[in-house]
Amino acid sequence: MSFESRSAQRLPKLLITGASGNLGYWICRLAMKSWAVTGVHWQHDLKMDGVRSAQADLTDAEAVDHLLNAIEPQAIIHAAADSQPARCETHPEATRRVNVDVPKKLAALCADL
Repeated sequence: MSFESRSAQRLPKLLITGASGNLGYWICRLAMKSWAVTGVHWQHDLKMDGVRSAQADLTDAEAVDHLLNAIEPQAIIHAAADSQPARCETHPEATRRVNVDVPKKLAALCADL
């Protein structure tokens, strides 16, 4: 069943960050049974029947605001993270933006949903 026909059924909207990662991918697979899912990815495209794909830089607050306003999700599952220890150690500021600042921003935005 396509995303459009599932949306026509008025399923609640769910936004899943990190959808092209291992955790996000499986959350999308499970959630699509009862939600209209939009999977957010950054570097690796998401191709999954029944899931709308959206590319976004989650460290860009304006882009995240635009994404949430465009999709108007009823819920968000945040599965995006920098999970490579070597990269985290060598790029601590970038890691902090992705693993600390983004979840804080999303949590604040969820309060306004």
